[in-house]
Amino acid sequence: MEFKQSASILISNFSLVFKLFLYILVITLIVAAIGVGIVSPIVKLFMSEEAVGGLISNTKDDVNAFLKGDVGLYDTFYALKNDVIAFANYIIS
Repeated sequence: MEFKQSASILISNFSLVFKLFLYILVITLIVAAIGVGIVSPIVKLFMSEEAVGGLISNTKDDVNAFLKGDVGLYDTFYALKNDVIAFANYIIS
């Protein structure tokens, strides 16, 4: 008898839970679509500029120099900080 009642409760509430899950899924998809529509042009603009390419190449060079043992940890962080500051100045301008 207890199993029958617990199965009945599970099935009776499933429709409500499924509707709520479906609502959350649809709203998430709508918000994600709007977000991609807004963010995508901005990302394309940044990726097409030479400042971003320069930042990426400078960061790769700094990390590779650290991994090869050419520079120390402090110098690597200092170089990365300068790269980020230069990129921030580019965004501000």
